[in-house]
Amino acid sequence: MTKATPFAIALSFSLRWEGGWSNHILDPGGATMCGVTQRTYDSWREARGLPIRTVEEIEAGEIRAIYYTRYWLAAACDKQPLPLSTAMFDFAVNSGPTRAIKSLQRILCVNDDGIWGPKTQAALDAIEDVNGLCEDLNDLREEFYMKIIAAKPRMGVFLKGWMNRLNALRKECSR
Repeated sequence: MTKATPFAIALSFSLRWEGGWSNHILDPGGATMCGVTQRTYDSWREARGLPIRTVEEIEAGEIRAIYYTRYWLAAACDKQPLPLSTAMFDFAVNSGPTRAIKSLQRILCVNDDGIWGPKTQAALDAIEDVNGLCEDLNDLREEFYMKIIAAKPRMGVFLKGWMNRLNALRKECSR
């Protein structure tokens, strides 16, 4: 049996929560398929010289490639140990790579510029308790959700799903 890669572990977790087709009126992402927004899909296809088409037609290989380049690599998950890489990837998918990096940088007490550089990497490398770091990151993510709802109460419709996902991630990170 082949051991799953850290990316495969993280992708599997996130896709369990991203579902299939969605176009919820209150979701600022708009139309999505397996968590990939129409805007992201358009940008990805344009960058490859491919014609624009509805995200409902996205192929499995495209989903994987988008998640790998736009979230896994963009959030520097390839430079992080498990289970942190899973937590960071899922945060990036849910709220953007820059926000995920900035949040981790705040916890690491380095400049929170959203750019993964040598100071961020050195601060991470100095951490002995990766599980504790994941707990702190997930707590910060929960605070972010509460700030969203405080600013836009109508977004409260998503809170139960966000918290179910986050609590499942907490379990995943504590294994």
